[in-house]
Amino acid sequence: MISPDQDDAKLAAKIIDAVKDVDAADAVRKERAIVAGRLLAEAQKRHPTEKAFEKFLRLVGGVHIRRARDLIALALGRKDFERHQIENAAAQQRHRDKLRAEKIEREKEKAALPKPDPKPKSKDKGKPEAERPALRNAGNDPADWSATNLREFEVACITYLRGLNEADLKKASVYFNKGVWKRMTSREAA
Repeated sequence: MISPDQDDAKLAAKIIDAVKDVDAADAVRKERAIVAGRLLAEAQKRHPTEKAFEKFLRLVGGVHIRRARDLIALALGRKDFERHQIENAAAQQRHRDKLRAEKIEREKEKAALPKPDPKPKSKDKGKPEAERPALRNAGNDPADWSATNLREFEVACITYLRGLNEADLKKASVYFNKGVWKRMTSREAA
């Protein structure tokens, strides 16, 4: 007795040959498409659920469900072969046009983005901002000093604190939090 798996394997082999014939032959393409569609219709009867049919189609060699349905429709006379070819060609053209339009749209969006301003060339290129000399006209306002000093403090923290081990980081934290770094007034010193 032949098992259903062996029967499926034979049917899958026939479908593989029929689909290859559809792809290879232009003169008798319509007849071969009908033959392949009939075989696929038989396979669909054996595997009535969509998941089971898709699983079977993977066994067939990767025939996609949409192509299988088209071939079945051709075999059952629900679709005209020439009309199917025309619709398929139109769908392919629409897809190519959509891809082309999306590409053009991406290029337009890319062109519309503001371009970054070129940075002026400086002699101090490699130096961090904290090591660069202050600008002459940076302002004599103490608020400007504070902002500049804060930037320099952040750069120093990034530069030096990363190199400390855990114990030294704790010491640095105590030093900062206790305010040892602050200037003492003459009263505090006495």
